[in-house]
Amino acid sequence: KYKADLLLLMVARLDPLKRHTMAFEAVKQLTDMGVDCKLISIGEGPMRKELQEWIDSRKMNDNIFLESFAPNTIDYFEAADMLIHLSYSEASSHVVKEAGMCSKTVIACKDVGDFNDYLKHGVNAFLANKENPVAEVFSLLKMHYQDKSLLEQMGNALHQEVVSSFSMEAVEKKYQQLLNSN
Repeated sequence: KYKADLLLLMVARLDPLKRHTMAFEAVKQLTDMGVDCKLISIGEGPMRKELQEWIDSRKMNDNIFLESFAPNTIDYFEAADMLIHLSYSEASSHVVKEAGMCSKTVIACKDVGDFNDYLKHGVNAFLANKENPVAEVFSLLKMHYQDKSLLEQMGNALHQEVVSSFSMEAVEKKYQQLLNSN
């Protein structure tokens, strides 16, 4: 069902701020040019019906899959080539860090949450324009779907960054200082 030359993953609440249709549009553009691309979207939320209608009306049922909440998201990360996370607003996304822990490359938007602090465009992730990311996402996917060696390198770099920035060992000293300051 999910076998494809490029398998993408979205893990997000089905909510307007997560901007699923922007990722869907990039996938549609790829498939329109003959790329064997599929996207699995895991999540629940108020936009389920509207998103399914978008998929149905564009005959993308064989390429875009709306899956419900999944307790085994790590299995999906392991199967996917990349995570697309085009959220317009975040505090600090655990999904992006989970992708990093699975050594997967991420496409996210610049100037959202703390992404600019640890995601480095072209090094450990791809950062697209926040206001209108579709053309940039399409271009990035088109450029990298055949040769995934860079994606693997970037996923490994993201893994190292997430561990060095967010692991308990990395922040333990700061927690101790905070506790001792009171």
